[in-house]
Amino acid sequence: MSLERDKLKTDLAEANTRNTMLLKEGEDTTALLEKVREKEINNVEQKYQEQVRQLLQEQEAEREVLTGQSLKERQKLEREIQKLKDEETRLKERLIQTQQELEKLEREISDMAERCAELERVNNRQQR
Repeated sequence: MSLERDKLKTDLAEANTRNTMLLKEGEDTTALLEKVREKEINNVEQKYQEQVRQLLQEQEAEREVLTGQSLKERQKLEREIQKLKDEETRLKERLIQTQQELEKLEREISDMAERCAELERVNNRQQR
């Protein structure tokens, strides 16, 4: 019986040792899996952050392009507006000149009509 008991003690000690080893292996595996999971999470976070950074850069580049385009378009429109204002000023000056010339011509016509009427009166008096 002593042999059986010693055998049982030995078997129990071996079983405890194996259980301790299996428990240690399980803990090591769990720790390793947690590290792997953390690394995967960090990788995913870094990938996401890189995508966000890249999208922000693209958005900024697009904004700069659009700002440049709108600035060019604005400058073009401002030049066109200035051309139209210059043309309007030129046309107004031409209108004033034309009106002044018309007034001058109307005065000349009026003067000539008066001279013509005067000459007709003189001519009529002479014919009598």
